[in-house]
Amino acid sequence: MSSEWRATLGVVPQDIKLFSGTLLDNIGMGDNAAEAQQIIDFCKKFGFDTYFKEFPQSYVTLLGEDGQNISGGQKQLVALARALYLKPGLLLLDEPTAAMDRNMEQFVLNLLQNIKADMGIILVTHRPRPASFANRIFIIEDGRIIENETPQKLKLSTNLYSESLKTA
Repeated sequence: MSSEWRATLGVVPQDIKLFSGTLLDNIGMGDNAAEAQQIIDFCKKFGFDTYFKEFPQSYVTLLGEDGQNISGGQKQLVALARALYLKPGLLLLDEPTAAMDRNMEQFVLNLLQNIKADMGIILVTHRPRPASFANRIFIIEDGRIIENETPQKLKLSTNLYSESLKTA
């Protein structure tokens, strides 16, 4: 039963683990010569191809242990592709866009917006922009939920939160 549960769960942790292998290997989680085209087709369908074809050797780029050969934002993108490739029913994301530039973050937020009808998505973030794409926002402080609203109703709070970050 627990292996069935794990098979329905996709996770993108804040501390991403990549292994020394190609981009294809890191998305498909192993030696994927047989399914290489399937992984590439998946990446094209979801829009990852725009970013992955820019890697030095595209899908056969060696990422190095823990992704030492790519940026933090690129690591996050690989981790998201890996999680979505498994076709989860529930996607858990912990600060999934923290290391991304604005364009890559917008791509990810649009992607999440497009797929949220197909799976449950739980996103943990400290940033107002990713939170604004949620159906529901829970603000946790000192281990307690202090807000439970829609992004539209928390707009004032989000703006205040954003302003407080600028002055901190």
